[in-house]
Amino acid sequence: VGDREIAAGAILGLVDDQIEVIGENRVDVALRLLTILGASQCEVITLYAGEGVTDYDAANLRSRVQETFPDSQADLVPGGQPHHWFILACE
Repeated sequence: VGDREIAAGAILGLVDDQIEVIGENRVDVALRLLTILGASQCEVITLYAGEGVTDYDAANLRSRVQETFPDSQADLVPGGQPHHWFILACE
């Protein structure tokens, strides 16, 4: 895609419909995206979990976000979106 090689099964991290991060692990991709979004400067990070996300995976991401950005509050919301594992927001 564009000038990037993307392997089958890769996890894509998008910002405004642009591929910003490519990885093999959902949590790592999400943490890298949050860094790009400036999460270290956010008071609240909201994680909207998609319809296929397990409670374990959602709790694991929330825990890792709180660990990585300890000065921010990490909120987990069941978003129910069908095509994205997580939608991330920083405020």
